Amino acid sequence: RTCELSNNLIMHDYGRKLLDAAPKNAVLMVEGDMPSLTTRYLRYCENYRPDVDVVDQELIGFPWFKPMHQHIFKHYIFPYDREMYYKDVLARKGENFAFSYNFKNVF
Repeated sequence: RTCELSNNLIMHDYGRKLLDAAPKNAVLMVEGDMPSLTTRYLRYCENYRPDVDVVDQELIGFPWFKPMHQHIFKHYIFPYDREMYYKDVLARKGENFAFSYNFKNVF
C-alpha cells in the first residue's frame, strides 16, 4: 500500500502563515526545526516574502553560522552576545540541557 502525501500541504501552509504574520521588512526569529525549515525553504527557495529575513535562533551560536550566512545577513548585528545567548538557552532549556556550542569564534 502506498502512502501518498503529495497533496499534504500542512507544513507548507504553516510556513506561509508564519511568514504572512511578519510585518514588511521584518526579521523573523524562529526556533526549532519545523518553523525554521519551513520558513527558510519558502523564503530562500521559493522566494516567498523576499522582504522578510528568517534567522534560526538555535543556529546563530554555531561557529559556522556567520561565515555561511554573512552574504544574507551582512547588515545585521545580532541581538545576542555570546554570554547572553548561552544564559538564555540554559534558562529556557533547563540546567541539564547539553549545551555544546563553541562561542569563541562566533561574531
